[in-house]
Amino acid sequence: MKEFRGTYLGLTPTDESNSGGGEIEVVIDNKYFKTREATGLTIMASETPISEFKLLSKEEFRSILTASEEDKDKVINSVTAFKRIPEFPKYLFFYKNEKGDLLLWIIRGDLGDSLGPTILFSSPMVARGEFDKLVARAEADYGKGSIARLRNNGKPEDEK
Repeated sequence: MKEFRGTYLGLTPTDESNSGGGEIEVVIDNKYFKTREATGLTIMASETPISEFKLLSKEEFRSILTASEEDKDKVINSVTAFKRIPEFPKYLFFYKNEKGDLLLWIIRGDLGDSLGPTILFSSPMVARGEFDKLVARAEADYGKGSIARLRNNGKPEDEK
C-alpha cells in the first residue's frame, strides 16, 4: 500500500446530512490509513495500520466484481485492490487514470454503500479543481452549502 501514500479528498454518503453526502479525507502514510469524515453532525476520524490491509488476489477480485468477464479483465488489469475483512472499510480500490492520477474508491461493507459510492481524488486532481467541481455538481442538485464539510466541523455550510 505504500505506493499509494498521499492525501485523497472526496464525498461519501451520510444519512446525517440533508444532502446525503459529506466530505471525506484519507491520508495514507508509511504506517496508517487515516480518515476524517464530515457526517452532517460532526467529524468522525479513524486511524488504521496499513498492515491490516491485504492485497486482493486476481481470483478474489474477480469473485466480487459484478460485470461481464471481458469487463472484469479490464478492471482487474487497471485497478489495485485491497481488503480488510471483517473490519471497515472492507475494500479499497486504487485506479490510475490515463493522466496517471490516482482515484480511490472505498467499499465499507455497511449501509452507506447502498446510499452511494465513496470516491476520492488524489492531491494533484484536487489541485486541478476536480473535487471542487464534484462539490459544485452535488450542490447544484441539493443546494449551495448543503454538503457536510470538514472545514465547518462536519456540518453543511448552510447550517452554520
